[in-house]
Amino acid sequence: MKLTLKPLIAIAVILVTALSSCQKTPVDYSKDINDLKALVTELQHRSDSLATALGNTNTNLSNLSKSVDSIKLKLTDIQTQIDALTLSLTTANANIAAINAQLILLNQQYASLLEQLNAILAILNNNIKNLNWSLVSSGDCLNIIEGKLSTDLFLIRRTDVLKSTDGGSTWANTNWPLGIVRSNTSAIGGVAYSSFGNGQLAVAALDNGWYISSDDGASYQATGPTGFGTGAPGMTSLSDGSIISGNGGFLRGIYKTSGIDNLTWSQKFGGVDIYDFAKVNDDTLFSCGGGPQPLLRSDDRGETWTPVIQSQNIIDYIAIHNDSILVTNRDGNITVSSRFNFNSSTTPKYAIAGSADFKKGIYSKSDNLLIISASYTGFYISNDFGNTFKLYTIPSATEYNNPAVIGNNIYINTNVGLYSSKFK
Repeated sequence: MKLTLKPLIAIAVILVTALSSCQKTPVDYSKDINDLKALVTELQHRSDSLATALGNTNTNLSNLSKSVDSIKLKLTDIQTQIDALTLSLTTANANIAAINAQLILLNQQYASLLEQLNAILAILNNNIKNLNWSLVSSGDCLNIIEGKLSTDLFLIRRTDVLKSTDGGSTWANTNWPLGIVRSNTSAIGGVAYSSFGNGQLAVAALDNGWYISSDDGASYQATGPTGFGTGAPGMTSLSDGSIISGNGGFLRGIYKTSGIDNLTWSQKFGGVDIYDFAKVNDDTLFSCGGGPQPLLRSDDRGETWTPVIQSQNIIDYIAIHNDSILVTNRDGNITVSSRFNFNSSTTPKYAIAGSADFKKGIYSKSDNLLIISASYTGFYISNDFGNTFKLYTIPSATEYNNPAVIGNNIYINTNVGLYSSKFK
């Protein structure tokens, strides 16, 4: 998704035409200046998010970070000059010829900075341009998570749970006890691995609460409330081992584990469907889900939750990078908000054409990879925190589920298997 110069060219043509005849016909130039200001503001937003993405990357990208910082300073200077032009329009006997010349110069500066930013994006995108995907495991795969050891992986399929002890080279069934509940489904994709005790694997089950294993899948214990529609596509764990999860059906809401065996679930917020969680740290967490309170925040380790916005929009995925929030909704929009100042009209919104089915995502801060799956379209990969994306598809796949970044591999869960590609 390359930033475009077309809106700028159109504005430049309007400005030159209008300003050349301004001595004959009074014209309100404030709109033209405001249009240019909006373009520069959008480029500032994109350079800010790019700087955020580069802020935690390898040192070999430090030169790119310096270049982005330089662009940000120049954009700020352009905004200052635009504000000065706006003020000059309010003065008597404004020098229209000088304003015209200054606007042309600012347009040229904007075009140059746009070109520089696109060049930086092209460099960043080199390492995600030619990923090669290989089948890791067959079946209707929903999610994958790392266990206690770096070589331990658990694969959640729609009908069972597999385990690998060699980094995904070979797989074996765990003793998943639940059969098909309905719609050829047993597990629904929600999973968390907790540090409690010697490690706990928690798997969400359709209509059946959560099954928790304290021996890496050798046995499971049924826990939590059950009932039609219950289940948790979104789960996370804290450093103390407690698990936080969404739940559906009539018992929808946010739940958290406690107790001497970490198997007791308590509802912390009710009445909302929860699809995903993102942690700033153990104390501050965000959740997202269905309206009318699709975005919630907790500042006490998930004990209490406060609505961030009131909206009927459904938010399926949320990511946190430093003080920026990124969310996706089912209209195909990706919205980024800085400094946690999120509201229902937060801009900018990056829309990916033809993709109104965003489902799940993963953001690996250390690897600077943002991956968002679109249920029936494919999956989008960005390494500039949403500035640009590259679309990938898997042959024969008709449904895309949770992505993951584990070690040197990107994993994509689909209805025709789990696929992976090395990216470094």
